[in-house]
Amino acid sequence: MKHFIVFLIFIGSAFGSDYFYKFPSFIYSMMESMKEEIVGGHKVDVKRHPYIVQVLFKNRQNCGGSIISPNWVVTAAHCTEFYNVNDLAIRAGTSKTNSGGVVIKVADVAIHPKFNYSTLDYDISLLNLTTPLKFGSKIRAVNLPKAKQKIEPGANATVAGYGLLSQGGVYSDHLQAVTVPIVSMESCRKSYGTGNITDRMLCAGLPEGGKDSCQADSGGPLVINNQLHGIVSWGNGCAKPNLPGVYANVVELRDYIKEVTGL
Repeated sequence: MKHFIVFLIFIGSAFGSDYFYKFPSFIYSMMESMKEEIVGGHKVDVKRHPYIVQVLFKNRQNCGGSIISPNWVVTAAHCTEFYNVNDLAIRAGTSKTNSGGVVIKVADVAIHPKFNYSTLDYDISLLNLTTPLKFGSKIRAVNLPKAKQKIEPGANATVAGYGLLSQGGVYSDHLQAVTVPIVSMESCRKSYGTGNITDRMLCAGLPEGGKDSCQADSGGPLVINNQLHGIVSWGNGCAKPNLPGVYANVVELRDYIKEVTGL
């Protein structure tokens, strides 16, 4: 998964090997083939994606996230599980990794109560900021879809992030983005197994591979027509043929966002 290899190692050490081995077999294959960047993408200015933020852990980029109001950011649950809220902040309004823009501390974290870290179902977390963001050309909220809004397979979606450049290497110094088509649930379940792809998930990628989000992009946005439809969650490696990226499905989690934020 995009950021999840660190998460898995943490879980294994925190709860012991018996707990670690409860993870499904598809996660182990995923761990063996990690890459760490937006694959097949290109550098972009944050003005093209002003809703994206870096989710910081102890002042360093750890995941991505999306602004949904001056006070709220949405990210992946696995990006905030087990972290102390006092160590979390967001950086907004910059194309550069770990520099520029504005940094705001996180006041509170709302992880979906049904989040399952062995299946990554309900992989959504909402961050309440200590200070409201000031909107401008580099900082702006992304639109949210309506509950039960339909997404057609083949629709082009854009995913952006500040991923790493090599296995165990340094972070990209610049925001990157890539466009990938939405994959049908039927096709995605054939790729990963029916039981591993729930209704709270959404898949996107090319059949031939070559373009994808990857590690350290977790929590970042998958956007269609300026609407947030996906949250970067996991995948078997990155940009592999017939193995699309898997995202938390915002449409299916829309009621939770409204319950917590009122949006």
